[in-house]
Amino acid sequence: MTIEANPGGTNKDIIPNEQSFNQKKHWLDYVTFGLELFGLIVLCVYAAYTIKIYYANQKAADAAQRTLGEVQKQTTLTRQQLVGTMSAVLTFEPRITNDPLTATEVVLVQLLNQGHVIAPEAHATVQIETISFPNLNKLLESQTYTVVAQQVGPGAGWSRQYPLQDFAQPERQFATQRKTITVKGTFWFDNGFGDKFEQPICFTYIGNYHFKTEEGGSTSGGDGFMPCERVTELVPYILKHQLK
Repeated sequence: MTIEANPGGTNKDIIPNEQSFNQKKHWLDYVTFGLELFGLIVLCVYAAYTIKIYYANQKAADAAQRTLGEVQKQTTLTRQQLVGTMSAVLTFEPRITNDPLTATEVVLVQLLNQGHVIAPEAHATVQIETISFPNLNKLLESQTYTVVAQQVGPGAGWSRQYPLQDFAQPERQFATQRKTITVKGTFWFDNGFGDKFEQPICFTYIGNYHFKTEEGGSTSGGDGFMPCERVTELVPYILKHQLK
């Protein structure tokens, strides 16, 4: 007996296995896709949550920054008010006086504290010049001094004398004055709050004067230092309107 092979039978045996494999493959694809989709959703939720936290933190940081800015402004304003009302304010004032020991005339430099707290320190570099008068254009003598004052209390002052050469009594009267004294330089002080204020200084001495005003009256003054600019303006006017 001859047995013939049946190719068709072989195909029938293989088809069920292929179908099972394909079903498993499709199921794995679905699971993989589902997991990927779930992971994507989780990632999106996490990203959205992270962004929300970031903006919340940024908002809180901005609010804190604004609050800090307002506190700084208020602190600055309070300090300015305190400094403006309580700080040390020093003035530089020269004058000519007699030395009680030698009876000679000297230049007395005074630093006066018109504020409410102690000025820890004050410095000045000054030139004391003897110049011609009334033209004020010829330097006859000059001396440079350094002024250093420590702990100038409120309502108090500091002073020091400096020699004055060949400045006789006639120079104290405008009508007979032929020379004068100029004190100039730079001056700075600490206001008691760590702020330093520097300013130029220039004062010129003018003797006693008496002149007629444009209204017909008369004015007297002098025997003291005035700002240099004021003396430059005043001297020509007194020469023109001087009363004998």
